[in-house]
Amino acid sequence: MPGIRHIAIEGKGPNALTLDAVAALGAKLTEAEQDPATEAVILHGNPGGAFCVGLDNATLAAGDHTARELLGSMGELLLRLFTSHLRIVAQVEGHAVAAGAMLLLVSDIRIGTQADYRVGFSEVGVGMPLPGLPLALAQHRLDSRWVTRTTALAELLAPQDAVAAGFLDRTSDALELDCREAAERLAALPRDAYTETAATLRAAAVSEMKKAMVSR
Repeated sequence: MPGIRHIAIEGKGPNALTLDAVAALGAKLTEAEQDPATEAVILHGNPGGAFCVGLDNATLAAGDHTARELLGSMGELLLRLFTSHLRIVAQVEGHAVAAGAMLLLVSDIRIGTQADYRVGFSEVGVGMPLPGLPLALAQHRLDSRWVTRTTALAELLAPQDAVAAGFLDRTSDALELDCREAAERLAALPRDAYTETAATLRAAAVSEMKKAMVSR
């Protein structure tokens, strides 16, 4: 059976991503990509905690080159995940907001626990226009009826609504087992066939993501 690797999101507090946390995720992704035995990744937050509540607000509020570097690094990480040969399963036990929601949209399979947490884009609600990169992902992955509600209107969703919108594929009362089984199934897919098909399917979204990164 092809290898499956766990990658933990280890951010600040409730998994807010600092520049160091994004760099650490990138390093773990590189290690997984360079391991010829690894075909799938289970991406998760701290056990029983948030999946990811977004980028570190203190860094963003500074508005200097560090904030720009954080935004750029996050964009590059999202693009890498979306175009990797690795198949990504997101294991969601708690809040997946802002950058956390973006991580869901670049994962192949997204499974959430049945609990009280929220999923979506909070940016507009706190006075921040949602950039082009997450908008491209939202238009690619979300049900069209939910795109405006979850982007321009900043509606955060309970798990069942997150399934309806397209942030999650399903919820589970046996989360770890279901994520493991999903990863095993994805890992068994022939790498070249998966990679070429995913690249064709996602080409338009990837193009929009790259344009957004250049114009940022």
